[in-house]
Amino acid sequence: MMIYKTNFIQKVKLSFSEETTIKFGEGFELTIASRKDSFGICSFNVANVKGDFVISKITAACEKDEVAVFYNASTKHFSPCFLGNGEYTFYISANIPMKELCAVNYQLFVPVSRLRLLKLYHYFKDELVLPGYDGMNTC
Repeated sequence: MMIYKTNFIQKVKLSFSEETTIKFGEGFELTIASRKDSFGICSFNVANVKGDFVISKITAACEKDEVAVFYNASTKHFSPCFLGNGEYTFYISANIPMKELCAVNYQLFVPVSRLRLLKLYHYFKDELVLPGYDGMNTC
């Protein structure tokens, strides 16, 4: 199976009172919930991860700039930025499995004698006609 690696970015406003679900596309989402430890210190917890991805970076909006937030991947926690407005940007790297489709193979033969007529930076403009694809438009 082939894997396509791509990046997603999502900006959200997080709440200390309720969970926030962040969707990055088809099949990629996570939930952020706030929690207090035994000393009363708040932090955010990443839970309910759906899809094959890793969080590569989290930033928080602070006045006119964004600052990086330390994310502990092993504990899935990060501390809130109290200087900002509660708006965070999540950057993820996702692995998307490519689906193999059943297709009919066609072979294209171009005679060598025709290719020999070409000079450097010249080309032939031609048309391919595939059976069963008569109504398909091309560029």
